[in-house]
Amino acid sequence: MPMQTLTLRTSLVVGLIAMTACGGGDPTPPQPTERVTTRLVVIGDSLSDSGTYTRAVQQLLASQVNPAFATAPAGKYTDSPGLIWVETLAQRLGLSLTNERFEWGPLSPLSATNQLRTQADATNYAQGGSRVAQYPGVGCQPINGQCSFLAAVPSNVQIDRALAKGNFTATDLVFYWSGANDVLFQRTAALATISQRSAEAAVQAGRALTQDELNAIQQAAIATGVIEMEKAAQDAITQLKRLQAAGAQRLVAMTIPNVASTPLGLANVNNQRPLLQAFSDAFNARFKREFAAQFTDASRVYLFDAGRYNDVFYADPSAIGLPNRDVPVCAVPASLGGSSLFCFKGSGSPFINPAVQPAQSMFADGVHPSLAVHDKLAQSVYDALRDRDWVR
Repeated sequence: MPMQTLTLRTSLVVGLIAMTACGGGDPTPPQPTERVTTRLVVIGDSLSDSGTYTRAVQQLLASQVNPAFATAPAGKYTDSPGLIWVETLAQRLGLSLTNERFEWGPLSPLSATNQLRTQADATNYAQGGSRVAQYPGVGCQPINGQCSFLAAVPSNVQIDRALAKGNFTATDLVFYWSGANDVLFQRTAALATISQRSAEAAVQAGRALTQDELNAIQQAAIATGVIEMEKAAQDAITQLKRLQAAGAQRLVAMTIPNVASTPLGLANVNNQRPLLQAFSDAFNARFKREFAAQFTDASRVYLFDAGRYNDVFYADPSAIGLPNRDVPVCAVPASLGGSSLFCFKGSGSPFINPAVQPAQSMFADGVHPSLAVHDKLAQSVYDALRDRDWVR
């Protein structure tokens, strides 16, 4: 594809995202009193995690795969090494961004690697597996109520940790992006409910259930999960209020991607795609509705519609130079959870699918974006904030 054509199409996508994002219903970007950014503060999950689990991941790779991988450039949920979207954004603003701590589950032997980072620039609190406000997170693998794998600290606790260091200032740019793991958690709960209720109903009926009966059981489980996702969206609004009350004057909230539009969703194992679609839609619909109603001062808070961003890219991946939409870059074995958390490119790495081109691929694994998507997301977020005159 000629470079001019790609640039034009990418610009159109960025323009669409800017239009679909909203800030309290005000179509005119406000003029903030301060454009200088001295810190990026990030609250969220694996989509924004810049290395919470790096040390433990390296230990696992060294012990289970190859001792030479003790310093492997892994530990982010993408086809490492490289910068995720918020790191690229920080770099664009002349800043550095560091995960706030190394942290594994408290019952894991790998928790010996846990360490708080005390540097002034260690302000990325996002953790893979994190939900909005509840435990357990995805990947936590709890034993007696404590995590034995990922720490998966929810976003409300991340905010507690940030505020323990003091309130925000006018030169902070604060990001909040959480909710996708609530989709995955409710998916797992719904699948378990469907399996149990279907088995019980078949025994009671003394025969195999009809498709209509199976559909009815699935719809009932979806309805329950939708209620929980709406609660999670409301919890997310509560966390945004906390951030704003603590002095955040440039607060960016983000909707979640449609998890049904991922390789995991496409695979549709156990007919889970309708669940992923319903739960993603429920969260975003409630989140956007409550955001518009409760954050009317567009000069201080902005909603970047990352869910819509995902939809645009997914609908026409070739238009943005990522024709491989469905096959992940990483090929991490099931023994390591299949997650791009363990994925890295480099000498001797067994985790890269040789049949795909990373620079032309949308996904690193079943749900996480590739570095190529992270790069485009960073550019789109930067452009949207620059259009509002929030950044230089």
